[in-house]
Amino acid sequence: MGGTEDPCPKKDKDIDLTYIPVDQKTMQRKNGDLMILYDLLPEIALQAYDRVHREYSMNR
Repeated sequence: MGGTEDPCPKKDKDIDLTYIPVDQKTMQRKNGDLMILYDLLPEIALQAYDRVHREYSMNR
């Protein structure tokens, strides 16, 4: 394999619930909101929150 592959899941059609958009609306949410909206465990919601904010700031 290529060593530079991104291990994060990618959106697969509109039915893919593992995809969390990195946009202004998501940036306004708290990790508890992500937990409820995407049915995540608390630890995963915190990781998702951190990742979304990191990705958003890198792409601005």
